[in-house]
Amino acid sequence: MDTPLVGRRTPLHMPINRHVHLSSALVCSQRLLLHTESYMMPDQAQSSEAAVPNSNPFPSPYGVPHLDADAAKIAVRTYMNQQGYEVYERRSKKTKTGVVQKIWLCCAHGRTYGEANNRTYLAEESRLRQTSSHRLDCPWSAVLKRAEGNDTVWSATLEKDQHNHDRSEDLSAYASVRKLTAAHRETIRQMSKAGSLPRVILASLRQQDPTTIIMAQDIYNAKKAMRAEDLGGRHPIEVLLDELQEQDIQHDLQRSSTGHITHLFFVPKKPVALAHEFPYVILADCTYKTNKFKMPLLHVVGMTSTNQSFSICFVFMSGETQADYEWALLRVKTMYGDTLPLVVVTDRELALMNAISQTFPSIINLLCTWHIEKDVLAKTKKHFTTKEEFDHFFTQW
Repeated sequence: MDTPLVGRRTPLHMPINRHVHLSSALVCSQRLLLHTESYMMPDQAQSSEAAVPNSNPFPSPYGVPHLDADAAKIAVRTYMNQQGYEVYERRSKKTKTGVVQKIWLCCAHGRTYGEANNRTYLAEESRLRQTSSHRLDCPWSAVLKRAEGNDTVWSATLEKDQHNHDRSEDLSAYASVRKLTAAHRETIRQMSKAGSLPRVILASLRQQDPTTIIMAQDIYNAKKAMRAEDLGGRHPIEVLLDELQEQDIQHDLQRSSTGHITHLFFVPKKPVALAHEFPYVILADCTYKTNKFKMPLLHVVGMTSTNQSFSICFVFMSGETQADYEWALLRVKTMYGDTLPLVVVTDRELALMNAISQTFPSIINLLCTWHIEKDVLAKTKKHFTTKEEFDHFFTQW
């Protein structure tokens, strides 16, 4: 008989009929088994191989000694995972000196909505967010306690072996089962620094460990946590300014009347030497979609005698007005000193061209042929009926 749900709470499991697909449960059990074997008592480890059949890869954790509380929790959790259930720690009992004496475990669908954090149950009409919960007040429970006469050994006792819901067909629905290991976090950190997308990181983790059930959302959560750790409570702009000062990178900034940064100029050390050695030709153009503040990024590029390009400096600006470009070009002029560029190549950005004529009166401003061809392509293609006609025109042009 189906068990009615309480209120609007929806369980995080897939209902099944007679047969339960426990592939993910067995995967979780095998992974926890490797970690648990090191905690088992010697006599338990020796007897488990002979007592456990192939269909039940982990022995019952009840009535046997465990080295500590963690070993007991892992044993119970592993045993329940292979049956299609996940368990949580509900509460614990400590002595006056703070030593844990008892730990109560409950099903992942145990307790009722609003029980944690001293919250009272919220009725449907008083709830601000119409969300669901996986708490179904499942009666299953177990208790872990220190063995009598030996405080270092723990035992597990099953109190209630009943569930008011079906087994979970896929344990990956539980975040606790998908907990990342230290090796997983290190892989995520290194690949994130290399610019890999979360889906690429997930594919790499699954290739390294085919038994993992990590989801893409776990990668996003880990990246967010690592970012918060790296920021250390600071704003991203504060971290950037700190790094510029620590690495002694030449930079300048301008703030608004409210204290917000409107312009940021910075140039690494190596490009400064190259810019003074090859000051003849520079290219200046704005690029977009580089930051969440939607600030245009002015990129100034130099050219060597062997036609090799190199980045000279970068300028974040609040807009693309002539005043914005003049502020940026004045910093570029200061960086060059007495040896100024002879030619600057730009697109037909009138505000930039006017700022160049004001900042560098003697410099020659050339238009970029690549931008010209892109404009010709955009403006003339609509006047041709076939692709062959346009290709012929573009080739002749």
